[in-house]
Amino acid sequence: MVVLLALPACLAYGQNSFPATGNAGVGTTSPNAPLQINGNSNGFTGSRNSIALNNVTGASNEITFVHNGTVKWELGSDINSNGGNNFYLYKATPSGSFPFFVAENGNVGIGTQQPGQKLDVSGSIRIPIGSSTIFDGGADGSSIRQDNGGSFNMNASTSGGGNGNIVLNAASGRGLYLNFSSGTNTFFCNGASGITGVIQSNGNMGIGTTDPRGYKLAVAGSAIAESVTVKLQSQWPDYVFKPAYALRSIDQTASYIKSNGHLPDMPSAEEIKEKGVDVGEMLKLQTKKIEELTLYLIDNAKRDQQKQNLLFKQQRQILKMKKELTALKSKITKL
Repeated sequence: MVVLLALPACLAYGQNSFPATGNAGVGTTSPNAPLQINGNSNGFTGSRNSIALNNVTGASNEITFVHNGTVKWELGSDINSNGGNNFYLYKATPSGSFPFFVAENGNVGIGTQQPGQKLDVSGSIRIPIGSSTIFDGGADGSSIRQDNGGSFNMNASTSGGGNGNIVLNAASGRGLYLNFSSGTNTFFCNGASGITGVIQSNGNMGIGTTDPRGYKLAVAGSAIAESVTVKLQSQWPDYVFKPAYALRSIDQTASYIKSNGHLPDMPSAEEIKEKGVDVGEMLKLQTKKIEELTLYLIDNAKRDQQKQNLLFKQQRQILKMKKELTALKSKITKL
């Protein structure tokens, strides 16, 4: 027996409304949108209002977005239809890719379906100017921060008296390690061959050495520069040319060299070996010796000129005496 029932244009079951045209409602008979769902609880999420997709056939749960018959996007879970607890956003056209994927272990992938970290991005990340990005290590104080304005800060933890490390390209030991030692308040720079430099808390820097020995810059090895300016705080030795300067005599200088084996005011070979050469101080001392030598040369030139003048005077006297002697001989002959 066939029973035909004429259904009304609008069906209402309890709090649900499914009209032939217009808005549909679940939990309401007066929906204000194409689909409105009202509710307080369900058997899956408890007191939270939700839409539940209950898969009982083993297939994936998906919400599909279709435009003019073409599937554009899919939002779903259990991508392999095997009961897996993953979640994804799938771009069906034109590329067939997963812009967003959450794996069962909670790892989030952007541009990848196989995130290996808590956040795994396949592609570039752009942070606009005016934004700040912080990777915070938590209570130990480690962080990487890109601040508004373009500055980039890397903070390595030294909590518990340990050392903070910043490592650049550390594969196979061919990296650059920036290490802060909390015990000595010293910042070390390590390369594949070991420690390559140090910056101490007082600002002293060592290149190729861990001990600047009190100098602002200590270099263990060779250095090259197109120009170096040494600005001394002490007096430049132009005072040598002042009338009041007491210049040693040549005899005094010779006696000092004989006794000490080096010029007056200059460091000895032993001092240079022990302390090294202070370039600025050595330039000053060398200039002083050049100026003293100039004075010796000037004095020697004066003495030579005086000798030349005396010799010229003596020569004129001799010539005069020769003339007088010749005249006297002529007179004697006539007698």
